[in-house]
This record gives sequence, structure tokens and C-alpha cells, in this order.
Amino acid sequence: MRILTRAEYEAVVRRALQIFGLSYTQAQRLLDARFPMAVQGIVGEAFGRGLSVSEADVLDAIRGLGGKHLAELQCVIEGLPCFSAEIVEDILTWLVESGRGQLTRNGRTVNEHPEWLEGLLLQWNAPSN
Repeated sequence: MRILTRAEYEAVVRRALQIFGLSYTQAQRLLDARFPMAVQGIVGEAFGRGLSVSEADVLDAIRGLGGKHLAELQCVIEGLPCFSAEIVEDILTWLVESGRGQLTRNGRTVNEHPEWLEGLLLQWNAPSN
């Protein structure tokens, strides 16, 4: 099972934002502004990348990472956004590898037809774009 990487997800979202009139720089600023991320944001990020998880799944991932990110649990208790892009990657990787998340419809499509995503990404990254 695979979900979109951060780079793939950002390429898709950036392109969508550009279609709605934002410049590349404006779109990238919006993408960068999502970090640090709260637990609810990780749930949304996972969904956007093709994985359906709950807040409880995310908290279990933090615990399941063997204490690697336990310091961030205090932020969770306080309701603060505290997860960097790297920590979010660790959490999503754990969720995929542990089988805790379920693929969304788009996630299943990416797994069944990876060439579709690859084709879109190649087209969007062409020099004329």
C-alpha cells in the first residue's frame, strides 16, 4: 500500500491552486503554512494523500513510534499545532506500515493505476508549465 508522498501531494495541490489563479510562490506559501500541524491537520493531510485515519490512530502512531515523538504529546494535550513536516512523515509512514489507515477512493486509484499519477506529475513539471 502506498499513499502520495509529500512532494506528490504538494505538486497536486500547488497545481490546483495555480488553476484557481495563485502564483507558484503564493501556492507554495500556503503549503508551507500548514506546518507546524495539529493532530486534526494530520488526519486531513492523510486523507489528502489517500489514507483515511482517525485522531486516535494518529495518537497511537505517536506512541507506536517508540517514544521518538513523545515530547509532542504535551502539545496535543494543550491543543497546539506542534508537528513538523518530518514528524508528520514519520506518523504517516507508521500508519501505512501498521495497517491502521484505510485507503480512500483516491488512494485506491493511485495504488491500482500509479501510471496516472506519474503522467500528471510529468505533465505538470514540463518546462512549458
